[in-house]
Amino acid sequence: MKKKSGILALAGLGLTALGLWMALSQGEKPGWPPALPYLLLGLGCGVFGHGTGSWISGKILEGDPQIERRARIETADERNQMIGNRAKAKAFDLMLYLFAGVLLVFALMGWIRWRCCC
Repeated sequence: MKKKSGILALAGLGLTALGLWMALSQGEKPGWPPALPYLLLGLGCGVFGHGTGSWISGKILEGDPQIERRARIETADERNQMIGNRAKAKAFDLMLYLFAGVLLVFALMGWIRWRCCC
């Protein structure tokens, strides 16, 4: 687990550096898609954060077996799983309506633009 999280952190750092380099040198070489540097930058930051968090968590848990035991019990507890599932269900219901509204707004924005500009 420790090696995997360290590799993830390094890969994220590499993706972030590549995205930053591409974003800064985009004026010199416009051969790649314009959104690619920013996609790599965001993906690299996310992977770096996940790898670093896993590494720090592993370091903390390896030092104290009591904390590791307590964390394992908390993740396997049925009550916590039920609470998590209910929260996921409520978030899904909310996002369903939000995404539908956003899609409707974007569709109307495209229609209004088409009707006004032609």
